Amino acid sequence: MIGVRVTVLGTGAALATGDRVQTGLLVDMGGSTLLVDCGSGVLHRLAGIGRDPTEIDAVLLSHTHLDHVSDLPGLAKARWMIDGSTTPIIGPPGTAADVAPLFELDGQSDRIDVSCFEIGAEPRDRREIDVPGTEGIDVSVVPTVHSRPGVGYRFEDRFGFSGDTEASANLLGFFDGVDVLVHDCARPPGGEPDNHPTPEALAEALERAAPDIERLYLTHLYPDAAARADEAREVVAEATDATVHVAADTDIVVSERDQTN
Repeated sequence: MIGVRVTVLGTGAALATGDRVQTGLLVDMGGSTLLVDCGSGVLHRLAGIGRDPTEIDAVLLSHTHLDHVSDLPGLAKARWMIDGSTTPIIGPPGTAADVAPLFELDGQSDRIDVSCFEIGAEPRDRREIDVPGTEGIDVSVVPTVHSRPGVGYRFEDRFGFSGDTEASANLLGFFDGVDVLVHDCARPPGGEPDNHPTPEALAEALERAAPDIERLYLTHLYPDAAARADEAREVVAEATDATVHVAADTDIVVSERDQTN
């Protein structure tokens, strides 16, 4: 069985909380190292856990909002300075055009290699994608429900990441059978979903989909949601048999079935 180790580098959102940087996850799987999203502060967190930017085989983007891509230029520059390597960046349609201006200021356009995959229009439109350096590992995507085209990621039956999205039973069905799911819960209890879920909306979608998930981590917390994180966890936990946690920066999520890492 392919071992997986996931470090949640950043669990915050566009508004700073002081202890949560923006979105980023480091996925070590089957000898490959992937960075999923690269918001502000992610490069700092990477250094803080003693990981070298040149270890990353590719950056996968859930979508191109600034709080998911703003550290990309710093990452690419660090890799170039260390060993002259370019940075593979992979994302949904529009990624190449969206991220290109980030690299123009420092003349780094030749230090990245951006490719895009196609996605369907509905949350049920699952497809596998090709990721450099991950031969033998199935990486699948599904469209999310957000203000910008985006995807959730599934790494075989080991790990899933929702990206930014409203709560959706169809989307949660895509993650049925994964050991660990990290899911957006950006809004506080009693708030408005508005392209991100409240705990109540996520709980309702979980009850409808009833996905078989062992552990669920809530992430992408705005300050008002972070202040009521324990309450949010309780609301979500009532709707699922999964063990529910509130993710914190540098949390390490290791599948319970993984004995190799």
